[in-house]
Amino acid sequence: MSEEIVYDASVDAGSDGTYTALLLDLLGCYARGASEAEALTRLRHGIPAYYEWLSRHDEYTPIVQGPFGVRRIEALHTSAGTGTAFFESDAQPMTDEDLDWALAVLGWAYDDLLSLARSVSLERLTQPGSEGYTPKNLLAYTSQTQIILLTHLAPTHQPANMPAQPPADIVGQLNWAREATLDRLRATSDDERMSVHDDTNGERWSLRKLLRRSVLLVREATERLEMAVRQMG
Repeated sequence: MSEEIVYDASVDAGSDGTYTALLLDLLGCYARGASEAEALTRLRHGIPAYYEWLSRHDEYTPIVQGPFGVRRIEALHTSAGTGTAFFESDAQPMTDEDLDWALAVLGWAYDDLLSLARSVSLERLTQPGSEGYTPKNLLAYTSQTQIILLTHLAPTHQPANMPAQPPADIVGQLNWAREATLDRLRATSDDERMSVHDDTNGERWSLRKLLRRSVLLVREATERLEMAVRQMG
């Protein structure tokens, strides 16, 4: 039997009672739960699916068989009104290699979401699901939140080669947000890659956190859209 591969996990205990467990070394590998233990258990079980997802996009992803384990190394409690956790590793400057990989992962996450969104008919895009939102609402929220995340890097910057306003159709808006984000982050300066700063609400930000939040936003939106599509039948 192979030796267990143990990953270090970070936990964000949100003010809404939801726990988010993440493997910061595997960008976009996360799980949520009603308790820390539940989130960590789901995270451990989700590692094979994460590697399978990577391998669909990257032919150089190694075959990692497991078994897998996780150990919590950091847990932060996010109080109401302060956003999300800033982990110790979020303060580390991003190298060119780090940024290239993070942008690749973010691009793949968007590719999945856009492919799924394009497969949904216009009629179904406006059909409410069991959670009360429509796919169109979900995609609009994702696009808007992504652009808001960009403001934590440079609020006044208009990404190069992008129209001042996004397209009218919702899938076009999502693609616009994707291109605006990747374009802007590719152009980050050395100072932006090293900067750790507080926003007007006192939430701490860095480029690493912005990318972590962006990938999580898009991967979670994909999961929710997949669920909505399944419920539609």
